[in-house]
Amino acid sequence: MPLTERNLDPHLCWRLLLAAVQRLHERGLTGIRVLPYFGAVGWWRIEVTTAANLRSGVNLPARDDDAVFRATAASFPRIGELVVLPSTTVEQVADEIHRGLGSPTEATYFTDREYCSWFIGIRQQAEAIGSPPSAFEEFHSGWRCGATAIAPPPGWEAAR
Repeated sequence: MPLTERNLDPHLCWRLLLAAVQRLHERGLTGIRVLPYFGAVGWWRIEVTTAANLRSGVNLPARDDDAVFRATAASFPRIGELVVLPSTTVEQVADEIHRGLGSPTEATYFTDREYCSWFIGIRQQAEAIGSPPSAFEEFHSGWRCGATAIAPPPGWEAAR
């Protein structure tokens, strides 16, 4: 049975997306970057691209806007072209993000263990707190999960 608004875990969207990005890193695509945030109407969003596509290496704007995978909790249970079902795996979501990026080869040639370690840490914090990470939202800027401040990605401050 497809997920519906009645049986949808509101935290499943961000949990699946963060797990999928970590899976891409585990596959060796360590050049994948994320920018999670809350949009003006309050929906959590994530933009995924490669470090090579970011002018600063960590923050928007992107060099090629078409090489950015975007997802929002507002469109869940759809992630890209994938409709999430109870049987949907993290692997399938990771494959969808990779397809949405155009399967970039530069993501495999950019080795960044520091960023990947940071990402694992914020994912663990988000799980422990029960709130997705956010770089900004309408009334604040600065990385946090819920009301808890978290460390920005390596290079974030230098790129600002």
